[in-house]
Amino acid sequence: MINIIDNFLEDEHYTRLTEEHLEYGRVHWFGRKSKPRNALHELIHKTIPLAGGRVTGATAWYNIRPINPQWHNDIDSYCTQNGVAYYPSRQPQHTYIYYVKSPESGGELELLEDKKPDSRQEQGNKYVIEPLQNRLLSFPCNIPHRVKEYKGNRVSIGIIWWFDVPVIYGKLGVQDIKTLSRVWELEDAEKIKKG
Repeated sequence: MINIIDNFLEDEHYTRLTEEHLEYGRVHWFGRKSKPRNALHELIHKTIPLAGGRVTGATAWYNIRPINPQWHNDIDSYCTQNGVAYYPSRQPQHTYIYYVKSPESGGELELLEDKKPDSRQEQGNKYVIEPLQNRLLSFPCNIPHRVKEYKGNRVSIGIIWWFDVPVIYGKLGVQDIKTLSRVWELEDAEKIKKG
């Protein structure tokens, strides 16, 4: 199920989030019982009631413009290292995307439901979501998706609440706040390096 909440943050919180100086190229871990230290943590904390169940914590990341947007799902992106899947026993239910800034044009999120994308078949149950500023979108983590090309400055934050943390990230608990490497980007960089 796809859910959209517009005007998700109050003006004051939104302003602080846009003025925050954080590590944009890393994944942020925020334990469910940790106390927010900044506007990003407050955004993550605000999504706890939407996550349902007894989650351990959330990963959050700023979406950086891809050179060639590819179909992917967030379970595989987060749980696969060197071609080996490290799926947790209880997988997360939803990906949350919060739109900080809308681009001049384009940048829609395409979602495929119940289909695996390939070069021959991109139709069927396709949903296209407009990237509106201060919009929170949620969809099942295993749905293939990609961002359409765009012009301008599109900024979004992805959030996933985990019941069990994939072992490739080490021990992360309900009280922890940490920054982590983006496993999928490390592998992509290594592939480019090898040619």
